[in-house]
Amino acid sequence: MKITGNTSASTSKTGGRFTGKGLINVGIFTAIYFVVVFAVACLGFIPILMAAICGIIPLIAGIPYMLFLTRARKFGMITILGLLTGIIMFVAGMGYFSIATGLIFGLIADLIWKSGGYASASRAVLSHGVFSCWIIGNFLPFLITADTYLPTVRAQYGDAYVNELMTYLQPEMYPVLLVACFVAGIIGGFIGCAILKKHFDASKTRSTSTIKLACPIPGIRGLVARSAQSKSHHPKSIASLHRSNERVVVSS
Repeated sequence: MKITGNTSASTSKTGGRFTGKGLINVGIFTAIYFVVVFAVACLGFIPILMAAICGIIPLIAGIPYMLFLTRARKFGMITILGLLTGIIMFVAGMGYFSIATGLIFGLIADLIWKSGGYASASRAVLSHGVFSCWIIGNFLPFLITADTYLPTVRAQYGDAYVNELMTYLQPEMYPVLLVACFVAGIIGGFIGCAILKKHFDASKTRSTSTIKLACPIPGIRGLVARSAQSKSHHPKSIASLHRSNERVVVSS
């Protein structure tokens, strides 16, 4: 799978070293991603919803993540996104485990995205599923460092909150939470693809070339992209959408 359209521009912006613009994109989307995480994390004030965060965050975060992938054309960008997200969680008082999980799952997600040539929609969805597993790091302090972490939580939220919360965070629940992160991440990836499809289908951007954005969502039938000059079919891909002189066509 590869990107069609402005081939020279696409090739020059795929792989290679980071540029200042690439780092700016990572920073912007880290901020957007954190806003989503923070908004959902507010549900954690209710103990039973605290555990449900593992499934809720990936469902919503799939939208900005998929948009981020349209800019993530160099290896390491997803890794940095995961690392920065983990650091922010640490600063917010969620413990240091999220730094490790953000780095590890961010790196794996990066490798998956790279293996698809920064163009495969199926790899993009899988990448988000794996990336979403970083969330488990927010819960590891309740399991690994409970003796030192729980007194802090009790001081902030009270004994009743902690006692009820720990009934949902038994050791045997952690594999379930991890699987929930992954499955919800896959679903969130499909949702992100669907949102992008609707957005770019509605776009009336005029272009001199055509890019085809593949989105493996059951029931969605896209358009077959044809160049005005060549009249030929373009291969499926998830393409960079930041060039203003290109028209985006989405297909399944």
